[in-house]
Amino acid sequence: MKIKERVRETVESESAFNDATGSILTFALLAAVTGGGSLHIGMMAWDFVKTAVGGIVVGAVIAIILTYLVAHFRLGVLKDYTTIAMIVVALSSYLIGDLLHVSGFMATFVAGLIWGNADTMGLSMDDKLEETRSFADNTSVMMRMLIFILLGSQVNFQVLGQYLWPSLITVLVLMFIARPLTILLCALPDRKVKWSWRELIFMMWVRETGVIPAALAGMIAGLGVAHADVISAVTFMAIMLTILIQASTTAFVARKLGLEVKSVPGNK
Repeated sequence: MKIKERVRETVESESAFNDATGSILTFALLAAVTGGGSLHIGMMAWDFVKTAVGGIVVGAVIAIILTYLVAHFRLGVLKDYTTIAMIVVALSSYLIGDLLHVSGFMATFVAGLIWGNADTMGLSMDDKLEETRSFADNTSVMMRMLIFILLGSQVNFQVLGQYLWPSLITVLVLMFIARPLTILLCALPDRKVKWSWRELIFMMWVRETGVIPAALAGMIAGLGVAHADVISAVTFMAIMLTILIQASTTAFVARKLGLEVKSVPGNK
């Protein structure tokens, strides 16, 4: 189903941006907690800014170079290797970011942002659009399956049962209190956009927790961090509840709120 473009783009952009910044915050807090000593908010804030900005720069540089080599009319020497170049952009952004001790996730996010908006630089990948879209969809499905298998293998059902109610309460608070309040605080001050209450309710409801939280939980478990089994259990609970409750009802909620866009025959 299709929903109003500005709502769809806002939700998608928010999800991608939150995943990138959330990964930075996760490892910043993890370093502070496992490093011993006192917690310095100022130092954490500076580390966050440095890591995020560094990731933005790395991702932007790599994406601009490779986007030109693929999509430029004269310099596009890699035009016939668009899908391979897309993989190189993603992997090199993450690896170089990690090598330079900045956020690989932010670098990859920014690289994807630039790659997907090549037209803003006067470049075009329209002739390769279907090919890259099909490749990206198939690859993302396989990656999601692998990540969820990894998360599932890290979940200890004994620990999950022990922390079932605290986990459940935490996730429900995030879904039905923290999420709506965050949407109101961020969207209401935006007088220019003038969000309707139907759009606000939809954005409050839609935000399934998925790939990045699962990947982060798996990485934390792989690092051997204390209580990683509890983190995996809570993450598993969050993913399951958001998929079962929110993701499965997204289309229904959109229709009820009148945000569904009817497809016109003959138009894609």
